[in-house]
Amino acid sequence: MGQQSIYPKELVFRGQQDSRGHAPLRVYDPVEPVTASPITDQQRREAVRGALMMQRQAQDWETFYREILGVDGLIAKIFPSQAQQRAFEKTPEYVEIQHMVAQLRARPQKRMVEGKEATKMITVRLPESLHSSLIEEASKMDTSMNKLCIAKLLQCIDKELIR
Repeated sequence: MGQQSIYPKELVFRGQQDSRGHAPLRVYDPVEPVTASPITDQQRREAVRGALMMQRQAQDWETFYREILGVDGLIAKIFPSQAQQRAFEKTPEYVEIQHMVAQLRARPQKRMVEGKEATKMITVRLPESLHSSLIEEASKMDTSMNKLCIAKLLQCIDKELIR
């Protein structure tokens, strides 16, 4: 007998705006919390299934990211512990979700979409040589520095590399 999902057959999404007034919130609500460690194949499948549904609904990559990979997104709900999230980031399913983000980012972006999440600007201090390398890399990839940096920021970084 196959495993029974702890999630409803139909994904449950909320249609209200969130507390910050962002676009219609489509957060996947699990029926019961997942607390088992380590992660299971079933959890991995549920993450991809929810991401595929959101990919079809999302107007832009920012919405997809917030609802799937964001702080309160689907992945955080399916994998509630940081250890589970880190384990999931090493799976082919996570790579598949990263490809979904990349596909959505490749779509032409409309600047003035009603309900679109506000953007924030940060300042990062970096050596001139690294800045030059990023400019050259963006040029070779025929993209903007902003798009290149966002793509790099979307990647997982091993905790050991952050010192």
